[in-house]
Amino acid sequence: MIIPVCPNDFYDKLMNDEFSKGGEYGVYAPLFLEKKKFTWETRSIHNVIFNELVTIQNIDIKFGIHFVNCQFKKGIHFINVTNTTENSSLLNLDDNERGIILSNCELDEDVLVNSCNIRRGLLIQSESILKKITIESSKIQYDGLKIDNCTISIIDIVDCVLKLDVRSSTIGFLRVQSNVGNVSMVNSKFTNWTKFWNIECAESITLNNNVFEGTFSIEGSRINKINIHGDEFYRESKLINNDTSLKETKTYLNQLYITDANFIEGFEFDGKGLCINKISLPITSSFKGILKFYNWSIKEAFISGINQNLNLIFDKISLRLIIFESFSNFGIVSFNSCCADNKIFKTDEGLHKESSLIVFDTSFGNTKFYEFDFNSFDFINMRNTSFEGIEVSNTIWFSDDKLRIAGKFPVDAENFRRKRELYRQIKQALRSKGNQIESLEFQAREMRAYRDELRASKKYSVGDKVIMIVQQTNNYGLSWLKALKLIIIITFITYSFCLPLFSVKMHYDIDSEFISCKVLLGEFIDNLPTFIQMLNPARSFSNTYGNNVNNLNLLHFVDLLHRVVLGVLIFQLISSFRRLSNK
Repeated sequence: MIIPVCPNDFYDKLMNDEFSKGGEYGVYAPLFLEKKKFTWETRSIHNVIFNELVTIQNIDIKFGIHFVNCQFKKGIHFINVTNTTENSSLLNLDDNERGIILSNCELDEDVLVNSCNIRRGLLIQSESILKKITIESSKIQYDGLKIDNCTISIIDIVDCVLKLDVRSSTIGFLRVQSNVGNVSMVNSKFTNWTKFWNIECAESITLNNNVFEGTFSIEGSRINKINIHGDEFYRESKLINNDTSLKETKTYLNQLYITDANFIEGFEFDGKGLCINKISLPITSSFKGILKFYNWSIKEAFISGINQNLNLIFDKISLRLIIFESFSNFGIVSFNSCCADNKIFKTDEGLHKESSLIVFDTSFGNTKFYEFDFNSFDFINMRNTSFEGIEVSNTIWFSDDKLRIAGKFPVDAENFRRKRELYRQIKQALRSKGNQIESLEFQAREMRAYRDELRASKKYSVGDKVIMIVQQTNNYGLSWLKALKLIIIITFITYSFCLPLFSVKMHYDIDSEFISCKVLLGEFIDNLPTFIQMLNPARSFSNTYGNNVNNLNLLHFVDLLHRVVLGVLIFQLISSFRRLSNK
């Protein structure tokens, strides 16, 4: 049986604690409590049906007021309500000692909290069903606004200082605007849009195993860290790191940690050219969807794990330090217009710390490097790294002197072999994509590393030395000009040596007098046609040197030796043009 209570009697029954003794009550007229004196620590109101609007205004509720199993047909308003009593027990509060509690309550209209200072916090729990909760210009301390196992159609928080904690609940619309306080949302479903604007989180926004069926956005905010773990985002989501209003409020995000999330229509983090200290991406098979970072300056990025289902995009990013550790890519990873940051982040001494690319135990797989400037990094350290399968476009590769193997310059055969294998993989990846020109560059580096490996292994045989010397004559296939210079120089030296062997005025004889420089120059110039013919390895001996030969056997030997060397150098000259060939 429901016992009717008139508004005039409500306060007296509340003073006598009659609403916590098991009866069922009904209030059928608007209830307005203002400037009443609460002398108790807390009061609980059980099993009351409020058929009209309940207003609590200009009251200090001491340690708290709790509603349990109540119904509010027209809603409840808290206006200028305070809960500021000092007590040492506040340091060890539990949920049942909050300032305001709605437990297993139903509200057909809104809960309004306006201009309140609730030191013990606001708790909505135990399958409460609310149409709307609006909190304006209020300060809610302790654990702030906590929602546990509830269904709420709309939450609207504006100009407040409070921590928002949502657990195991279903929320429709959520708007948090101009709020100071951390945010935690765990195991909850958000059926419509979720928006954060101009919020300040000294510690973090933590999202854990939630489902966001509508759009999700964070704009114009100051956040120390965002943690996303196991959440599903059905619609397009974004973080924009600037203030789009006319206020131009300073914004920042210091750290970001994401794992096991599912971004079905994509989540874009737009840095607007500003800085972030750290991004951590431990990737697993349940990490899915599209994740994009756009226009950030990143102090440290850490990527690890096995990527099977994630499309990870870094676009217009500058990096002080990026680390790939135990990373295998079977999905899609793209770096577009990325380079090292060598200016923004500095050490405490004001000196530039080395920008670094560190890759350990990693297989890049189908990773795309588009306009990626490897050479902008001061330090590149790789160990057990595979580049097979990568795709590049307009990439600036690192110079050989910047590469470290396992943190140091290679000095032994094993590390030179690792370096050679690294260059071989890049060469094969480029060649498989039709990039002949750059693949030859890495083939040359591969050969240099192989030469260093042979030297360090102390198994550098004479045959290997000859082969390596020959390969260097065109810079391992990169320089036709070097081979041409060697052809001209060696032919000129051979011509100068052989000139006395076929000249009429000159010959090698110990007893002969020295000839004048004028005669020597004249003979040198007069026989230049012979020099031209010597550039042809298929030349005729008699047509080249004539029949007046002073030492036929010696000239035959020198001529044969020159032909062999010339033939090798001409082959090296021709082969160096393959980097410009379409075959």
